[in-house]
Amino acid sequence: MVSRQINTEHDLIRLDELALLFAHHICQHLQQNPKQGTAATSKFLTACQQFIQNNITQDQLIQQTIKLGFKDVINAFHIVNKREIDYRFFLDERKQGNKGIRLTDNFFKLIQSDQFLSLEDEAEARWRLVETAWDAGISRNLLSIQFDNKSNPAILERQMVTF
Repeated sequence: MVSRQINTEHDLIRLDELALLFAHHICQHLQQNPKQGTAATSKFLTACQQFIQNNITQDQLIQQTIKLGFKDVINAFHIVNKREIDYRFFLDERKQGNKGIRLTDNFFKLIQSDQFLSLEDEAEARWRLVETAWDAGISRNLLSIQFDNKSNPAILERQMVTF
């Protein structure tokens, strides 16, 4: 069982603290949807598949996650609709010797708000949306979510592009 608790008492979360939780979520998603990116191959996703198949240990998976797993995710987290969102929830300090991410005041404000209760669901919904695009072989930017305020369901639409 993977702990879902990350110590947010301090503002720095090292990759080695985050690796097991992140890899656990990737492995869960791989079991439901093997397409987890646009690249034809990925050393990190291969390591996750090997762990799922009991071909590598949890410690080996953690090492591969620290080395390879955060490469694209950290850079893409604050990007929505091709633009960076106004508020950063963490700063990338992987290259500063800290080997982690530093939580910002915006993150701490978020955890004190009602919105925090839906953060996990929001992240999961965004992940499922991008998986849908990967699975369909289209750019994630061609998918949009529309809400019907009358009946409240979310409607996934493909945007039409003309050339």
